[in-house]
Amino acid sequence: MRLIGSDSSYKGEPGIIYSSEETAELAAHLKFELVVKFTHGLPNLNFLRIHIVKLGLKGNVTVRRLNFKHVLIRLSNEEDFSRIWLRSEWTFDSFHMRVFKWTPNFDPQIESPIALVWIRLPALPVHLFEKNALFTLAIKLENH
Repeated sequence: MRLIGSDSSYKGEPGIIYSSEETAELAAHLKFELVVKFTHGLPNLNFLRIHIVKLGLKGNVTVRRLNFKHVLIRLSNEEDFSRIWLRSEWTFDSFHMRVFKWTPNFDPQIESPIALVWIRLPALPVHLFEKNALFTLAIKLENH
């Protein structure tokens, strides 16, 4: 087993520091994780699981409570991840929830800085609607 992290201390207490590369490595398998924030209380997790299953997702899903307002949803594929994340807000019965992409810097006290942006490209040629062409365009727009 390979150990990662570097020994450190803070105010005399032992600690470990992880580099950006190590953090990315540790988080790589979490790329299809979503954080769900409930605005008016958290429903029973079984209730939430039942409603998520009713969405007809293609892969596996696990639901885990983080705190009194947040739930972590782990999806097993990009299609299911996109389907839930792109809608960004859901209501199951009277439980309203907002969906955020999980990041290693997730802090339940701070709203996520990652937001969905819709861009209209009315004159985009049909052959550029391929996923790889759209991702190239998105990366270019992201940097501006």
